[in-house]
Amino acid sequence: MKLKKLPIWALALAVLAGSSCSSDDYNYTKDGSYGTLSFALAANNQLNEGEISRAESRASGLTISEALGGNAFNATSFLSSKGGEFAITVKDSNYETTNCLLKEWDESKSLAFGNYTVNASYDQAKVGFYGDGGEPAFESEEVSFTIATADAPTAVSIPVSMSNSIMRVRYTEMFKNYYADCTTVVTQTGKSPVTFTYTEERGAFFEAANATIKYTLTPSQAQGENGNAIEKSVSQTLSAKTCHTLLFDVTNVGGVNKLTITLDDTTITEVEIGDIDLNDDQYKNESGSNK
Repeated sequence: MKLKKLPIWALALAVLAGSSCSSDDYNYTKDGSYGTLSFALAANNQLNEGEISRAESRASGLTISEALGGNAFNATSFLSSKGGEFAITVKDSNYETTNCLLKEWDESKSLAFGNYTVNASYDQAKVGFYGDGGEPAFESEEVSFTIATADAPTAVSIPVSMSNSIMRVRYTEMFKNYYADCTTVVTQTGKSPVTFTYTEERGAFFEAANATIKYTLTPSQAQGENGNAIEKSVSQTLSAKTCHTLLFDVTNVGGVNKLTITLDDTTITEVEIGDIDLNDDQYKNESGSNK
């Protein structure tokens, strides 16, 4: 699977201060050779998107909120409420290290002039729909900076990107003609299963790891011999900072109907389902009305 890296940044700044950190370095007496330090988080609200040539592809890519669908996500609000829980690691040129939560960083702490690095991360390992148990995880690359003044705190912005994955489920109109219902259950080791019903349009958060995708399809009654429910499972690896789209489709090539299931542009399943005439009066639900 090829992924397209999208460089557009939507910054959400949340300057956070606190009380104390556990550290293995010195707490210097402040004078002309020492300064102080403050941090702010900057959230990248854009995602990579599994390459999709057939459906819902867009040149500008997806934001986290768009990928989640019905649950709007606001990076500024999230950092304002959760930013203090980010774990940070600060290192100086002598590899002396300070580890703490961002809310515990003491902005009055005196640090020697010189070169430093910092990184930040947040991962509560919460899988599911946002607002219903699921949460984004974030991480930064290592940020380098220099403390060279005692007149004011050296302000350092830490860009963070989503480090877990979002998955959503979509269906083509042709698929809906053939299948009256579809339920998809996604599970990962040690996590509660996440269920996508036929009407669920939201994306859900998952670990960037292997996932088992189990789908149950209920064909329309008009399919006759092909009218039995289909239940299968596949194993797929989900990627960090990525929105994956599971697409259910029915195609007709050379007069042969095929059920095709893809994750982005990777085919998971392709099954011939026979030559079925799509007359409107054939497709009736259990109440007897046309679909």
